[in-house]
Amino acid sequence: MIPLVEVLQRTTTFFEGRGIPSARLDAQLLLGHVLQLDRVKLYLNFDRLVTEPELETLRGLVRRRGEREPLAWVIGVKEFYGRDFIVGPGVLVPRPDTETLIEVLLVELAGGRKTGGVRPASSAGAAAGAAAGADAGVRRPAIQKKELPWSASAGPVAAEMAELAASPGPPGPPGPAASGAPSPEAPLFVADVGSGSGC
Repeated sequence: MIPLVEVLQRTTTFFEGRGIPSARLDAQLLLGHVLQLDRVKLYLNFDRLVTEPELETLRGLVRRRGEREPLAWVIGVKEFYGRDFIVGPGVLVPRPDTETLIEVLLVELAGGRKTGGVRPASSAGAAAGAAAGADAGVRRPAIQKKELPWSASAGPVAAEMAELAASPGPPGPPGPAASGAPSPEAPLFVADVGSGSGC
């Protein structure tokens, strides 16, 4: 058994030797993942002894990251817009700058009006953000699970979208909707098609 602080230092040194740009952060996140501790609890438990089974699990993950496998793939999860998404080889890792694209899109879809709502917080994402001081107090438009059905299979979602698109729409006076332009009451669908995590 080895003290946590020593394991963290050895892992950081290994990553630095491999040219990993965020060596210390990656070491913290991997160790926290294995020990099921957020970054703050890692620092509060520096004297904790890491057991041999925990070390064995960590070694495999450290080896993968040392070979430049994306950290999100190694851990298997990436936080995006306050939610955790499952990622792995063959799935593009969601990028934080894409959250800005979503915010702009939501404003545009709301007719240029900013929508209210506080960014939802995931346990892992909130802990990492709080520890790093990132996104403190940032207000983001609320996204309902219905709008981003990442947990649903594509089949039922596609069927629901087709059903809604085929429906006659809400009753109302003839106007822009009759000429083919969407009415403000008509449902609006946005499709992001590609090799992604579902974000």
